[in-house]
Amino acid sequence: MNKYKTFIIFIILTAIWSSLFSIIKYFIWGYLQDSIAPDLQVLSGYLSLGGIFAYLLGGAITYTFLKKYLLFSLSFLTLLFVLLAYLVPIETNFGLAIIISSCGFFYGLWVVLRNILIAIEIKKTGMADTKVNAIISVIFIIFLIIGTITGSKIFEMFGHEGFIVIIVLLVISSIVSLYLDYDKISIKELFINGFNNYKLDRQKKFKEAIKNFLPELVYIYKNFTFIIIFASLIWAIGTVVSQKAVEYSVEEFSKLPSEAAFLLLYSSLGAILGNVASSFMGKKRWKYFFFLNIFLGILIILFPHFNGTFTTVGVMAFLIGVVFGGSTNLIESFFLMKIGEENKKEYGASTYGLVLSITIVLIMFLASFIDKKFGFNTLMYTLGTIILLVNILNFKKTLGK
Repeated sequence: MNKYKTFIIFIILTAIWSSLFSIIKYFIWGYLQDSIAPDLQVLSGYLSLGGIFAYLLGGAITYTFLKKYLLFSLSFLTLLFVLLAYLVPIETNFGLAIIISSCGFFYGLWVVLRNILIAIEIKKTGMADTKVNAIISVIFIIFLIIGTITGSKIFEMFGHEGFIVIIVLLVISSIVSLYLDYDKISIKELFINGFNNYKLDRQKKFKEAIKNFLPELVYIYKNFTFIIIFASLIWAIGTVVSQKAVEYSVEEFSKLPSEAAFLLLYSSLGAILGNVASSFMGKKRWKYFFFLNIFLGILIILFPHFNGTFTTVGVMAFLIGVVFGGSTNLIESFFLMKIGEENKKEYGASTYGLVLSITIVLIMFLASFIDKKFGFNTLMYTLGTIILLVNILNFKKTLGK
């Protein structure tokens, strides 16, 4: 049971942070509808913009500092910015960008840590890479949806005072993170050896980590180019499709944001099924991966032709969720297993996060432009075609393995 202790705590933290940032995004979306009224793509873009800076420094930071205290610090710093948003009204796009991008920075560091811990747990628990990643992905998806529905509902029920829910979650995260035991240095050892010695050692280690960042980034990117780029595209496009389905339902079917957000529940159920099924596909990973992405591209292209009712949109969201969940698990679990084997966890996780964040920013703002300029149908055709083209271009790297 001891070898699963930290894995269980890790699962709890994944649940908290997955729901937390969904709540922040959808709560603020509802909160600002009567003022600057940002769309979800802009909010996601700001979150990812902050994430870019987190991933630039993430490898060095996670390599240098104790993981439990780093997680504690992330919770505390995010708490300060949420308090700022609670106490000082957000009245301009600049203020929105500062608050949301800062939260995105802290969330980005959490994502780097999450991927590092997955790589660690693959070795520590002895479970298959597809199973460990599937468990964390399922928890991530479930609580992402819970946070999405809750975030919209919290604003509808409590208005401005809903910020208190976010603050409580951050306090819980701070406490739970202190029970992690990945690090070799304990509080007792810090007292014995002296905090000053520890501080000097960390400063030296951080400088070395910063110096090594670029060579390590180039190494990771060079050796995992296809995996990093394609995984990032799938995540970015999957996020856009799910969010546009919610916005479409609010506009076309006169649904409240909290009601429309239930579409994400359907897609999450599909993604859970896809993750579970793909956890048994490791031996023929790339063949399954290739065909899943063919289905994903086709389903996204067909989406505009099956959106006549809220029910049909829900069915399409579920089917897209199935292939999305299977596809992301197959490619991500392979990458995290490999960087763990090569002892490149910190730099590998931050490099992947950096490319993912940049991709999400680009896709989010591109999606917002296409949707406003050409409409929902053209947006879906474009996103589905991107998936199909990238999959076909990488035919030899997928079906050939």
